[in-house]
Amino acid sequence: MRTADTPPSGAHRQPRTFAAVQDPALKHQIGLAAEAEEKAFYDRAYLPQWHVALSPLETDANKDYLDVVPWIIAALAQKFRVTCTGRQKHYYVNDSVGIACGMFVTALHTMDLAPLTHTPNPMGFLTKIPDRPSSEPPTSCSRSATRRPTARSLT
Repeated sequence: MRTADTPPSGAHRQPRTFAAVQDPALKHQIGLAAEAEEKAFYDRAYLPQWHVALSPLETDANKDYLDVVPWIIAALAQKFRVTCTGRQKHYYVNDSVGIACGMFVTALHTMDLAPLTHTPNPMGFLTKIPDRPSSEPPTSCSRSATRRPTARSLT
């Protein structure tokens, strides 16, 4: 996660937070919320092209594996920060967070870990469950898996 906190950002404000969750109860809550969002997504009939694109992955709303992964890491974008002088706007937030997430996934690959990236929409539960401020909307969520010599990521 230190590597993911090094990319450039507007005014060097580092507008991101990585929330790492290891607690089994919190991981279970996140899993239930992710399943609810995914079920709602898969039930949307008006997204036929996206459903076709996902079909080779044989993915569905089941997120039981979240109870057994060592960590759930949520990338949160900081649109602004609050200081004693008030709100301070952050610049190039989406660019900075995107680069940071790419560096994070690359670092996991370098350690022979197989991350699985999940980008549900909406995913406000990733702000609520880890108790993050509303100024940090989630942008993605990764689960780190155990080392495997044949591990492969689909990100």
